[in-house]
Amino acid sequence: MWPLLLKDGQVVMYVVSLSLYICISYVILKNKLLTPNSKYGNHVDWSLRYLYVVSLMGCGVLHVLEAAVPPPARYPYLYPTLNAAYSALHFGAFFCYFHCLQYQGLPNMFVARKRVKTE
Repeated sequence: MWPLLLKDGQVVMYVVSLSLYICISYVILKNKLLTPNSKYGNHVDWSLRYLYVVSLMGCGVLHVLEAAVPPPARYPYLYPTLNAAYSALHFGAFFCYFHCLQYQGLPNMFVARKRVKTE
């Protein structure tokens, strides 16, 4: 979306929305996933934090490069292409993750519950 927002002059709206997203997701990650009593365990918590930070840093690097370094004359659409590839990489990773999660199944979801008769 960044190239289209830049073309339409909606940079301020994008920066405010991105900042709000970062603040809200940081609070959610800190309170829900990054606590020692998390149901996922500390190993996954560190990997989620690491992936989140790497993703945001990649986004930031792309934006800084686009603002500071002009694209070569040979490749005028270099930054929109990098942005699209970066976004497609994220989409593919989430697609595969949730596809595997779907077929992995939740172990307690289909277990028949025993009913206890109370008199």
